Amino acid sequence: MNIGIFVPNWVGDAVMALPFINVIRRECPDDRIIIIGRAWVTELFKHHPAVDEIISLTHSRGPIGTTRAGLNLRKLNLGVTYLLSDSWRCAYLARLFASDCRIGFRGQWRSALLTRAEYRPRGPLHRSERYLRLIGSPEIGLFDGLAISQEESAWGRAEMGILGLKSPLAVFPSSVAQSRRVPINKWIEILTNSGRVEKEVLFFGSDREQDVAKALTEQLDSAVSICGNYTLRKSVILISLCEGAIGTDSGLGHIAANLGLPTLSLFGAGDPAHTAPQGPRAKVVRTGVHCSPCRKNVCGNWKEPLLCLTSLDAKEVWETYSSL
Repeated sequence: MNIGIFVPNWVGDAVMALPFINVIRRECPDDRIIIIGRAWVTELFKHHPAVDEIISLTHSRGPIGTTRAGLNLRKLNLGVTYLLSDSWRCAYLARLFASDCRIGFRGQWRSALLTRAEYRPRGPLHRSERYLRLIGSPEIGLFDGLAISQEESAWGRAEMGILGLKSPLAVFPSSVAQSRRVPINKWIEILTNSGRVEKEVLFFGSDREQDVAKALTEQLDSAVSICGNYTLRKSVILISLCEGAIGTDSGLGHIAANLGLPTLSLFGAGDPAHTAPQGPRAKVVRTGVHCSPCRKNVCGNWKEPLLCLTSLDAKEVWETYSSL
C-alpha cells in the first residue's frame, strides 16, 4: 500500500514530524511512504531511510490551480493519507487525491474532507507528541533524524574551506515572528561575552535576515554571514558541520538539535512545552517574565517591548551552552 504523509508547512514543525514518520515506517515496514508538502520543507526529508518518495508542491494560484494540482496527484494511488498540516487547503488536496482514508485533526472547517477527523489533544503536549496522537502512538523518541549523504558532507567540508572556517558556532539570529527576534543589541551582548572565547561564528538565515547578520558581523571578529546565500538543504549540511548552535526560537534551531549538535534556543513568546527543539544535546533559555509565553507573533507588551528577550542574561546563555 502507498501511504501519503502531508507534512507541515513550517520548517520547525516539519522536523517535529520526524518521529511520526519513523513510527509509520516501523509499523508498516513493507508499505511505500510518500512525503507530500511545500517545496521549502520537503527537502528536509531527502535521503531519510523511512521515506520512499518525496512530492514537492509548488504554490498554486487560486482554486483552479489548487484543484489541478490535487487531481494530478491521483496517480499516487494512496491507500491512506495522514495530514500533519492543519490547513484547509491540504485537506482539500487530499480529498482530490481520492485516497481511501484521510486522517487529520479537526479545524478550519475541514472535517467533512477527512474520513477520520480527530480532536486535537488538550493540555501541554509537545507538537511531536501531538502528531503521534493522530495514530495513538505513545512513542516520543527521535529514531532516525535528518539524513545527510557522504557526497553532501564532502560538499559541506569543501564549502567551509571556501568560507575560511573550520568548526564555527552556528548562530540563528532571527525568526519569521517578530515576537521571537532577539534584538541586535542583545545579540551583541551575548556574542561579545567572554564566554564566547573567540569562537568562529557563522550566521544562518534567509535573505530577510541579511541586514541583521550584516550589522552583527560588523561588530564581531571571526564572524561570517551566509544568510540568503544557500538553499535550506545546503544550510542543513553546513549546520551539521558546526561545533554547536545558539539561536532564536526558529526552524533552524530544530534542525541543529535534530542533527545532534549542542543546541541552545532562546525562547521568548513561544512555549517550550509545545515547541522546544528536540535532540540529545538541546536546551532552552527563557526568562519567564510575566507576559511570557504569550504565543503571539507580534509582541503585545507595548510598555516593555520584547521584555522576554531583552531580559536574557548573556552569562546564563554561555553557561547553559557550555553545559551541553
